[in-house]
Amino acid sequence: MAPHPCRLLLQANPLALLADTGNDPTSTFESENVMINGMRFDLPTFDLPKLDAERAQRAARDAAHLAIGLGVLSFQRAQVRRQEFIATATERRTELLHGAEQLGATVDGLVDSATGRLPEPIAGAVRTATGATRTVRNQMFAVLKG
Repeated sequence: MAPHPCRLLLQANPLALLADTGNDPTSTFESENVMINGMRFDLPTFDLPKLDAERAQRAARDAAHLAIGLGVLSFQRAQVRRQEFIATATERRTELLHGAEQLGATVDGLVDSATGRLPEPIAGAVRTATGATRTVRNQMFAVLKG
């Protein structure tokens, strides 16, 4: 199984790219073994006068540009997802309100037909209660439709 690309990058020691070795066969790039909590790490050692400051600056600038670009792309992606969520939520809200209105109309029809078969004193009380319920329901739908 091939090693993960990130592991290869770490093993390749990217700091070695910043060392200006040129064609100098005497340039020194070595690694030093360090033990921390029983784990061995290879840490690079550099001959500091041979470190190319311009290459280091370019690498740092490229890394900063990459980080900023990834941040901008992530923000834009989040904005697109937010807009998609708003569109989906609005559509579902409309569907739910329409279904609730249909259910209310069905219940009103059933109550009206049942009220016609009740004795008058009881039918009057049911009509009063049903009228109050319809008023509250209509006000609630008006607020929800906004």
